[in-house]
Amino acid sequence: MIIADPVCYSLNSIAMGDVIAAAPILKYAVNTFHKNTDYKILVRPYYYDIFKSFIPDDKIADQGQPFTCVVPWQIRYLNTPRSTNARITSMHMHLSTFASIQFLNRIIPPNHMRYLKLPDVDVSHFNIDFSKAVIIIVTYRDEVRKIPFETVSGIAEYVKKKGFIPVYIGRVDDSAIWKDSPFKLSFDKLPDGIDLLNKTSILEMASIMSRSKVVVGMDSGPIHVAGTTSVPIVCGFTNVAPEHRIPIRDKGIFIPVVPDLECSHCQSRWFLNYHDFGFCYFKHYDCIKQMSSSRFIKALEHLI
Repeated sequence: MIIADPVCYSLNSIAMGDVIAAAPILKYAVNTFHKNTDYKILVRPYYYDIFKSFIPDDKIADQGQPFTCVVPWQIRYLNTPRSTNARITSMHMHLSTFASIQFLNRIIPPNHMRYLKLPDVDVSHFNIDFSKAVIIIVTYRDEVRKIPFETVSGIAEYVKKKGFIPVYIGRVDDSAIWKDSPFKLSFDKLPDGIDLLNKTSILEMASIMSRSKVVVGMDSGPIHVAGTTSVPIVCGFTNVAPEHRIPIRDKGIFIPVVPDLECSHCQSRWFLNYHDFGFCYFKHYDCIKQMSSSRFIKALEHLI
């Protein structure tokens, strides 16, 4: 099939995981449908580096700026994951499949949904012994995906006892990418270790992760950055079922950590148009309370 009209693909999302999952879909579209047809990618500047390996600079623009789409141009959206359509679709399909349907109105071949490897960059200036580095992700957007301080502290102590180094990573500044994000860091002080909060770009984050022993944390944007590498991942899932969020990649161990609750994975299982799944429907947040360090350590024991 050939797309006759020029298309503007708008990634109207602050969710890093959604954007990373959309990247292989856009690459497929560019290589398959736009050999002779114009296109434009609208995305927040923080995410430009994800696309620069296969999209020329003149085809990328800031999603936050006005863009006039006139005939014969089409415009196709990837909306925020809190939209009704995203919630409905996530009950049935992997995040990448969801992106392919929104952008291309079809499910593309699975081999084209693999997360794209991000360009490797120099990270020697961080002075980290990567042979001993265990990356712990501590920043989250949604209240229902926060990680308790006691959990992070317990994981860090276990890592140090095993002779490894906890490295904390994430982004909690007040830049435009986070302006709509009230939940950033679950606690004010980190346990002893290497603090890389707000100190890495996306490409630096991916390069640090690819060199490390393992990445551990809750389902979040940085987990999907780790999914662009082959690093082993231990990931906690609360409101979304792991089978809907595990990154598609050529190789790499992925161990999910899940709560033991009847209401767990609510966003994947329920059909509630009036509820924001960034919050607990019952307001008890028991799924977060069950994300204990012992559950993560049990998974880490298989890796380190």
